[in-house]
Amino acid sequence: MMRIKINLAILLALGVCQVSAFGKKPEPLANNSVKYAPLNAIRFSPISVFYGGVGIGLSYERFIDKAQRISFNLPVYAGIRNYFIGNYQNRVDTENNYSFLINPGVRLYPRGHSRKMVYAIGPSVFMTYGTENGFKQELFNSFNEYSKGTEMRVGSMINNSLTFNVSPKINVGMEAGIGVSLYTSLVNSSTQLNSVGVIEPMGLFSFQIGYKF
Repeated sequence: MMRIKINLAILLALGVCQVSAFGKKPEPLANNSVKYAPLNAIRFSPISVFYGGVGIGLSYERFIDKAQRISFNLPVYAGIRNYFIGNYQNRVDTENNYSFLINPGVRLYPRGHSRKMVYAIGPSVFMTYGTENGFKQELFNSFNEYSKGTEMRVGSMINNSLTFNVSPKINVGMEAGIGVSLYTSLVNSSTQLNSVGVIEPMGLFSFQIGYKF
């Protein structure tokens, strides 16, 4: 009888230990504590040069894969440029044109984006819209007719960027893109005539200051 009581006591003690063990939360694994870099970045471009002129820009970037090597980038630029009209009574006449550029695309980071120096490349599409002016040659007259209108361009580019991470959240860099305009539309403001052209070069350069979050 004494032996049976001892066995029952041992079984009861083991049961209590098992219940208390199952009630405890499992300890986190060491490899679950890996910290990833921020997934978002916003960049301001105080200097940008593109077909529409010289201006400023702002972009938003979001990483879309777990390894953080592929991102969606959405930059918007605004620029102005002077257009030389001609000399008239010892006076040089110029006009200012404005242009907006939107350039959504994908960035590929071959070695990630958390190193001190980061390179990225990727395709993008673009659309520009702004004012344009120039001279139109008349067939049966010996003078040029001055015209002013609005211009829209649509095409694609390959963008390259080089970024320097000053801190985990602050970075500076530059971006350069080259491509072609596959569709160009110029509308004369006075006659409303639309001139359509294709396959024209397109370029972009910008200096950027970024913040990751």
